[in-house]
Amino acid sequence: MKIRWLSIVIVFVLAVSLLPQAPVAKAAPQSDYDRETPYVPGEVLVVFKEGQTSKAYAAQASALAGDVNAQVVSRYNNLALLSFDENADVPALASQISASGKVLYAQPNYLFWLPEADGQLTGSLGSASAGDYVLVTPAGQKITFTRDQLLSMRRLVKSGSRWVQSAAFPNEVTSNMPVSSGFQQINADVVWNNTAASPAVCVVDTGVDGSNKDLSGKVVNGYDFVNFDAVPNDDNGHGTHVAGIIVAKPNSGAATPIGVSNGRVVAVKSLHAQGWGTAFELAAGINFCVDKRATYNIKIINLSVASKTASKVVYDALKRARDANMLIVAAAGNDSSSQLSFPAAWAHPYVNQAGGWQESGSNNEISDATISVAASRQNPNPVRVWIDMDGDGEIDDNEDYTDQNCAAPFTNYGRTVTLVAPGSDIYSTTPSAYPFYRNYYEGLPASYGYLSGSSMAAAFTSGAAARYWSLHNATSNPIPNGAAVKQQFVDTGRDLTYAIWPIKDADWTNFKPQKGYNNDNFGEQPSPTPEDEDLIVKAPYCWPDASLNMVGDWIDPSVLSEYATNGGNPYGPEQDMSEARYLDLAAAMGRMLVMAGARDAISGGPLSGATIRILVDGVQRDAAVVSPSTPWVILVNVPVDRYYRGVNLPAAAGNVSLQVTRSGYTSGYQTYETTNLDALAASLPDSAAEKPSASGPYNIVSVPPNTFIRVVLDWTHPPETSATNYPFDQVYADLDLYLWLPVDAVNNTTANKTVRGVVGPGWLKTDPQGGAGYLPHYPTISADVLDPGSTDVYDWGRGSLIDPKSVTSAWTGRTWPYAQLDSDGGSPFLASGSAPVDTITMRMTSSYPYFAGKTYHILVTDYSRAYSGASFGGSVNPFDAFEPDEDIAFDSHLDKAGYPDYFTYPVVRVWYKGVVRPPIKLEDPRYSTDGNGCASDWWYVATMNNLTVAPKAAGASCGSADYTPGPPAAYGILPYPPLP
Repeated sequence: MKIRWLSIVIVFVLAVSLLPQAPVAKAAPQSDYDRETPYVPGEVLVVFKEGQTSKAYAAQASALAGDVNAQVVSRYNNLALLSFDENADVPALASQISASGKVLYAQPNYLFWLPEADGQLTGSLGSASAGDYVLVTPAGQKITFTRDQLLSMRRLVKSGSRWVQSAAFPNEVTSNMPVSSGFQQINADVVWNNTAASPAVCVVDTGVDGSNKDLSGKVVNGYDFVNFDAVPNDDNGHGTHVAGIIVAKPNSGAATPIGVSNGRVVAVKSLHAQGWGTAFELAAGINFCVDKRATYNIKIINLSVASKTASKVVYDALKRARDANMLIVAAAGNDSSSQLSFPAAWAHPYVNQAGGWQESGSNNEISDATISVAASRQNPNPVRVWIDMDGDGEIDDNEDYTDQNCAAPFTNYGRTVTLVAPGSDIYSTTPSAYPFYRNYYEGLPASYGYLSGSSMAAAFTSGAAARYWSLHNATSNPIPNGAAVKQQFVDTGRDLTYAIWPIKDADWTNFKPQKGYNNDNFGEQPSPTPEDEDLIVKAPYCWPDASLNMVGDWIDPSVLSEYATNGGNPYGPEQDMSEARYLDLAAAMGRMLVMAGARDAISGGPLSGATIRILVDGVQRDAAVVSPSTPWVILVNVPVDRYYRGVNLPAAAGNVSLQVTRSGYTSGYQTYETTNLDALAASLPDSAAEKPSASGPYNIVSVPPNTFIRVVLDWTHPPETSATNYPFDQVYADLDLYLWLPVDAVNNTTANKTVRGVVGPGWLKTDPQGGAGYLPHYPTISADVLDPGSTDVYDWGRGSLIDPKSVTSAWTGRTWPYAQLDSDGGSPFLASGSAPVDTITMRMTSSYPYFAGKTYHILVTDYSRAYSGASFGGSVNPFDAFEPDEDIAFDSHLDKAGYPDYFTYPVVRVWYKGVVRPPIKLEDPRYSTDGNGCASDWWYVATMNNLTVAPKAAGASCGSADYTPGPPAAYGILPYPPLP
């Protein structure tokens, strides 16, 4: 260590001893070295043969120093650092010592730097908000959960012999600050509660302050190779920030970070306060991690350093790590360049040990266990990136991208990059127990703050690797080595978004593709800035792909005649990112979120207090409690077949059950949906930007109170529409449930016993068939409700559970339904009935329906009743192919080609005193022209006799109706022909 540098450090420590918590950044002192200095003047690093004792190494180093007139400055295992006069010819001395036969080899003591230059990437998002939590249904409908809804959600967790409620998500995820946006971007929130213990990550950096409350108990003091002591304090701030991304505790506060791994970091200090370190310090730190791997269960080494020089001693140290089955994660660098940066460049097999590109016969033996990580934009603010793909200077609809899909403007990129992870404005821990360089000179706050860089992206990857490795610590299915982890991340990573700005005129003659965002005019807002695009920046690429042929894909060849040889694409093989993938931890672990829900079948509101759990092959995977604010729950860390790569599952594995329980509603847990992992995985969003969440169409259930017998119809709303001329914000489905009573379940004054009762939504007319067939039932409704001023009276099909004769003799001749409609949902016009659920309750005698031994019939209609006074006439058919420019005069029999888009997945469930019968899914008879489905208005769903529910066969389940749109006097719903 140079005496003058030690003096600078002493002065620095004294100067900052009185620092305020949030200082104003000051000009940093000039370092001994800059980033262009290749190696430490006057120092030669020598390597002896392995396998000897420490005493033997010390003797060899001392003897060699005497032979070459040098001093031994430092030593670790078989490494020794010799110091000569500062003006000595270091490369020549290294060659001379290498040729002496007394060492394996010698090299200059090359310099390495943090990828993040002084002050360049320190920042803050201020008051930015993390926004809503958005999941996507199979139909493309986005389910948005507000922060308050997330806060109200609860999970069931086993505590000893009891189940207790806890927060569904960590505080950091529901925070009003963007403290967990990077965490969520790699889908770590999907697996955050996985309890398998993660192995340790060795962080070779500027040290770590383990006294930060979010790191307390999470940091093991490794060694300080800068000051040669056992306490690797972080006098820069960078290493503590990296450590927080990896292991910061969850639920420590709303405005604190959250780590990806639940394990520990082993802190090794190999970099000085100003962010530089030497090949000796770095190699010694790596070797320490390898030597202590069994002691601390270290599986991953995190390296946030960058150098243009391929140091052999660093390579050899990494080779030891690779041979010890460890994983090496390295930051790609922050020069916005495709030039090679080490050690990250060794992630590609064609980069040889000496740092050259060698497509045949490369001697790179560490690439299979080395990951190079580039940084994506990761800013929860609505910043968008404009890539002028057609070169016309205009922001076209297909030319702006969400920022998190694209490269951070500082990151290195190109063919040596393995993975991409969040790296912009990442919130994490910083030192809190003592002053540090970035606090005093750059204004990085103590305890917590924002940094940007590929170092942050590498930290996300190291944490993810530890979390993934935790699944396979058992001897039954161990991960053999770091190479297997790398392959898993590549196999399950998301595709990048490829888009580039073509080169098309003389103004671009100075454009250098390897400079990326360092070319002029990029990273700025367009000029003039469009009024509605004030948060968009110009970018040379989202991610470059050398195979994109701009001519023919987007641009007229004549426009690019002078650049036609490369199709207007300025990027070649060195810049090609087509083999890189975006880190997806949930996919690597084979996990997803599952949306499920429970409503009160009578009110349509959330079934508050109900517990929903998911079982896979009979094993409970997660359970959650329905809150008063939303019927949905989010079940996390659910295994899914689609992502189980390399894990041998039995052929019959993957049976999934959703169960619900609620006091006063169910008799214990009731299975309301069964499926399998393949089907569940098929509902995952295809978009790489979406959360890996599954929401089967039958995942939500409406549960009635556990009295009587109840028939419940559930369905799902179609996707949202932005049509402004609809009288409501969404295209709502409004299906109707009907119950036909047994044919002789009537009481009237005639001898006609073929009259039956009907219970269901809508207003019913007297049977036009002259009394034979169907009769409506009370209560009645005055026509002036439908048609003000009318004196007519119509029957309403709600029914009743009471004996009509007990009310008045005027009801003689009416049916005795002993059944009533309790919920008519789906209406966009009724705030209390907007939930898509219809419920009919049947009175019981003893343990059977009132008309014991008689056959009830359950039917569903696929059109909505008409609404008087609305701005349109007729009924709303949820399966019509709506067009935004229609005159909103909906016809219930429009072309049903819109079925696939608007099919609402009806399901009927029969409940008896809190016990549910197997659901009947109306997903087969839905097409209207091929003879195999319903060409009519009715699904004949099932029959019920006593407690036996018999679904009708798909081919025999259709009927029709007498329905005439028009004024209220013509309203009526009358199914025919008569049921048997």
